[in-house]
Amino acid sequence: MLLDSRSKDILHFILTQYEYVSLGALMKEFDISRRTTYYAIQKVNAWLSENGIAGLEIERNKGIFLTNIQKHAIQTKLQEEKHMSEYVFSPLERIYIMICLMIVIDERITLEYLMNYFLVSRNTIISDLKKITKILKQYHLCMTNETKKGYQITGDAIKIRAVFFLYINMLDPFIKNEIMNLFDREDMKQYCTKLKSMEAELQVTFVEGTLETLAMLLPLMQTNAQKVRIKGISHKKLASTQECCLVKKYFPSLSDEEACYLTLHLLGSRLQSIPSDVVQYGEDEETRELTRLLVNEFKRVACVEFENQAEIERTLFAHLHTSLYRYKYGIQLGNPMMEEIMNQYAALFAITKKAAQVLSDHIGTPIPDSEIAYLTLHFGGFLRAMKTSVNILKILLVCPNGVSTGNMLKAELQTLLPNATITAAISSKEFMQGNWECDLIVSTIPLKTDLPLVVVHPIMTDVDRIQILKRSMSKTLLQNRSANTKELFQIVKKYVDPGQYKNLYSDLESYIVSLHMIESSASSLFKSHALMDFLDLTHVAIVKEPMGWEQAIHYACRTLLEEEAITENYCASIIAQLQKYGPYMFITPDVVLAHAKSEDGANQLACSLVVFQEKVVFAKKREAKIILVLSTPDAESHLAILQDINQIFSDPANTEKLCSCMEEQAILEELNMVLDQLQESFD
Repeated sequence: MLLDSRSKDILHFILTQYEYVSLGALMKEFDISRRTTYYAIQKVNAWLSENGIAGLEIERNKGIFLTNIQKHAIQTKLQEEKHMSEYVFSPLERIYIMICLMIVIDERITLEYLMNYFLVSRNTIISDLKKITKILKQYHLCMTNETKKGYQITGDAIKIRAVFFLYINMLDPFIKNEIMNLFDREDMKQYCTKLKSMEAELQVTFVEGTLETLAMLLPLMQTNAQKVRIKGISHKKLASTQECCLVKKYFPSLSDEEACYLTLHLLGSRLQSIPSDVVQYGEDEETRELTRLLVNEFKRVACVEFENQAEIERTLFAHLHTSLYRYKYGIQLGNPMMEEIMNQYAALFAITKKAAQVLSDHIGTPIPDSEIAYLTLHFGGFLRAMKTSVNILKILLVCPNGVSTGNMLKAELQTLLPNATITAAISSKEFMQGNWECDLIVSTIPLKTDLPLVVVHPIMTDVDRIQILKRSMSKTLLQNRSANTKELFQIVKKYVDPGQYKNLYSDLESYIVSLHMIESSASSLFKSHALMDFLDLTHVAIVKEPMGWEQAIHYACRTLLEEEAITENYCASIIAQLQKYGPYMFITPDVVLAHAKSEDGANQLACSLVVFQEKVVFAKKREAKIILVLSTPDAESHLAILQDINQIFSDPANTEKLCSCMEEQAILEELNMVLDQLQESFD
């Protein structure tokens, strides 16, 4: 670890003294509080311990005194590290750390403390605090300030802790350790030891980083400094779990509510889901309504319609029923494929995240990207099912543990993939004796097979479900692989020994699959400026005269009509939908994204953009400055365009820039510039 500037200054000051240095002297010299002085000394001692040097000891009624041996060792080490530059926190890191500090430090934090901690100016800290206020507002939390006392985050304790879990896990491990060093080192060591003992007794491995994060909250939990209220969870069933029994054993001073809170995190970290028998079913109606809201919002932001919405809602309800509790309590889902999902399905992930904001707004807590990744696979599966409804996924279940387990798995798979055909469970012996045709094998035991295989637990975890969902998406993505493989096989088989036909075919299929996966990943990861592939001078216009909203929609559709990208019915359908449902196509207060169903006359993927110098008034007095028309011939091909649109217009400043353009060419240049900047920030 590296010492921050203030801790280093305090250490240098002590080194220059030849007698005891009192805490009062340090407080006066550096104009800091007693608590802040203790924090600095703890950081110094952590650094000394890391470097094998005896720590600073505070003698009662005297203070701190360093022996000559200590001074020599410290000065030598400081000289060795003189060449090392101080770690400079990024703006985002500063904000995340500030949020975490204000949650775990049981007192208000002053501007001076933050200025010294980050080595930045007063204005920079004030600017960061304003940003934090906006962040907290999204989660119904506040940041209060008392003159000469400092800042503190207030609100529901559960939400505060959920925010803490979110942002502490966005920080690099070494920064997380820096925050941990603010606490009493012995207390942290003791808490971590107890939590690891619980892990050993349960014979499980918790999600990485969970124990250290919980250890930082335990001082607050021990003192009951923040009053928590666990709702929607069966306290009786929680108390009967092995986890809760161990919580009571190792932390007997915890209140019943705090014991339940800690138990929930241990259950969630162990199983990647809260057991369904712990969740009370009295709030089912709320979950159903949230499921409906999520699906409707996804339809709106993704510009799609689901024919089988009831089936989709039923599938998502099964997932949200327990995952909503993870969101609410800040329980981290271990999703080892999160980065892969975010990359391979980047556009769909961005749209899903935008849609999931309705959940975040309702429960008042942020939803982690790991959970968004899970929802992304769900919606991806629904879209692929729409695209290839005739190509139904065929799943073979192999379950040697009996009919009951097989039936349970079949029922869960049917809920997860309602459009799939699932063969009843067979034994491993039956599998080896038969010649089975399927797209995917789901088995509770490893099998020797060339067919796609997912090995799951008898009672599926969320990681199991993610694997299956990912495979289901890949199947439709790679539906042409068999034909490609057969064609290539016919060409090369005459050059090899017939005894190698099976191995050859398998290797060729694997190669074809890998090519498809690379192509898919590349189209998602590296295809830049998807929107600009469809916008040129003929698809962009500036309108100076005032127009009614129906006339404006017709005008925005005109180029796409001339190109026969859409039919007159498509334009009429947009107007009909707006008449029926009101101005729901507004994606920002000033921007309308007009679209209709594919079957309403979308002949090809296309887009147009019109800037109106006189605002267009829609129903409910909504006013638009920009209207985009998007032609969506299927459920997926437009997602990259949507991603660009959402990124551009999420910043109101970009809307203003486009509206200030006096020529169509200037609009195109401005759009390219914004997208370039977004790409640079992403990189």
